Amino acid sequence: MEKKHTWRKWLWYFSLAAAAILLYKLSGNIKQIGQTLAWIFGIFAPFIGGFALAFFLYAPSRKLEQQISRLRGRFWKRFARPISLGIVYLMLFGLLSLLIGLLIPRLLSSL
Repeated sequence: MEKKHTWRKWLWYFSLAAAAILLYKLSGNIKQIGQTLAWIFGIFAPFIGGFALAFFLYAPSRKLEQQISRLRGRFWKRFARPISLGIVYLMLFGLLSLLIGLLIPRLLSSL
């Protein structure tokens, strides 16, 4: 039993020493580490944006899909999801167009 605890203790000390050495070596290359992290974030940025868009548009799309599927007819039940997605995307693009249409003239007049 004592041998098992000694092994774990030495493994803990070795891990702590390895982490300290790694931190010391990385502290001299802060600029390069920052550039590498920025490059990695640049790769993952479209995926993060897509996940955020899906997260925020899921609830309105689901609610609208439930409303459309209550309508009579096989067509409405079959195409409730594509119709609700189309409506939600049209509303999003309309809202963005409205915001851009209101903000750009004000920005141009302030310049």
